[in-house]
Amino acid sequence: MRISTYVMTKGISDLKLNNTKFNHFVYECLHKFQCYHWGDVCEEDGLLNDTALETGERIIAVYETDLIAAGRIWIIADAEDDEGKRVLTILLPSEY
Repeated sequence: MRISTYVMTKGISDLKLNNTKFNHFVYECLHKFQCYHWGDVCEEDGLLNDTALETGERIIAVYETDLIAAGRIWIIADAEDDEGKRVLTILLPSEY
């Protein structure tokens, strides 16, 4: 998977600044995502993500944590552009 841009929402950025453990958690989740581990999605969504690696469609992963009140973060890789690249966004579910 070719990622052209990594972005995070203000909510994620603020939480990372104030919580070292959460900052580490986010980087662990990014590593998992890049290794095609989709976190805590249901089996059907995991299979859709696996197919999206071939078709270029959007991929969404969910990683649960007790480090923040929201309880989870999402990582979304947009559908591939004309060059086969994706934009990856890290966000809280409430920021979708």
